[in-house]
Amino acid sequence: MIDDIFWGGSLDYIQLFDWFIFDLKDVYLTTIAIPVGGFFIITHEVRLQQLPKERRKVEELGLSHG
Repeated sequence: MIDDIFWGGSLDYIQLFDWFIFDLKDVYLTTIAIPVGGFFIITHEVRLQQLPKERRKVEELGLSHG
């Protein structure tokens, strides 16, 4: 939005041949989102492994209310 207001468009774009154009902020967001998402998935799995077997089944099914 700031790029549009002050400069009339994005200044930090990259064009790959004639296929597509993307902003550097897209690259930054993707490079951060993938590791952060992986971190949350791994920590969730580790937390599930630490629970007792009966509680783990309830958590995996999404039936817990607490």
